[in-house]
Amino acid sequence: MRGLFVNHNQPKCSIYECGLTFYRCLDSLNLGYYETSSEDFPEGYDYYVINYHYSATRYWSPAYIQSLPGKKISYLLETGQQNPYLLCPEVFDAYCIPDPTMREDPPVFVFPRPLSQYSLPLYEQNPFPIIGSFGFASEFKQIEDIAKQASKEFEISVLSLHFPSDPPYGDHSDERIGELSRSLPTNVSLKVSQSYLPKEDLIRWCSQNTVNVFWYAHDHEGLSSAATDAVSSGRPILVNGARTFRHIHKYLPYFPNIGIREAIGLGEEAVAQMRADWSPDRNLMSFQSVLQYVGMAL
Repeated sequence: MRGLFVNHNQPKCSIYECGLTFYRCLDSLNLGYYETSSEDFPEGYDYYVINYHYSATRYWSPAYIQSLPGKKISYLLETGQQNPYLLCPEVFDAYCIPDPTMREDPPVFVFPRPLSQYSLPLYEQNPFPIIGSFGFASEFKQIEDIAKQASKEFEISVLSLHFPSDPPYGDHSDERIGELSRSLPTNVSLKVSQSYLPKEDLIRWCSQNTVNVFWYAHDHEGLSSAATDAVSSGRPILVNGARTFRHIHKYLPYFPNIGIREAIGLGEEAVAQMRADWSPDRNLMSFQSVLQYVGMAL
């Protein structure tokens, strides 16, 4: 059975990067790989595995997907909570949902989060905690609140931020960094990197932080890819109660139930368990169940 993995072709996009990670988890199946931002999928395949996203891949119309020969399998990075069809047309034969909190009900199959596997440098112990966070330079990230909490818990700490200035991420990053610089407590230092980092380098950056912290003010349906990338680094993590972190809540109490210092103590073991549960091997096992369901198993 010949299969083709289809990803969109816009680097510097988390959907694109996650598509690559999905594909690498399936490496032993010898799938073809194709990137495109138009309706020009190659023919001659028995099944298509499509990294679909309601916004990033909106140029792939439901009618076109339905017209493809063979079976159509989607990877859906963002869904509604317990509703896989909220952000996706019902034109696929099976749905691979990397949300471990969802209920499995074929054609909906629940997958582990796809963790990137890279060789990481050894963590270098610092004399004071390095508290990392990254992503869009948005106010909903609650960076000021993270800094205030760090000020309460530690005599000295460093808030290390990665806010890329490159489009489409950096429309307001300089302005936001200026706001943060003026508002930080006196015992919290600010360290900012703004050059875009490929995913491997970003995870390496996370691996040198004492703890990676994400507190979101919005109530987003999809799961946080930033938090998943931080888990790939192996360093402790602390999130708040936003449902975008529901995949983390199973493993570790969230702020304000625990603080930053406690997360440093508990987080390494919790992250190690997530990395075991969300391994590429487990993703492959889940996908083999999908192939059997659609009649494409060897």
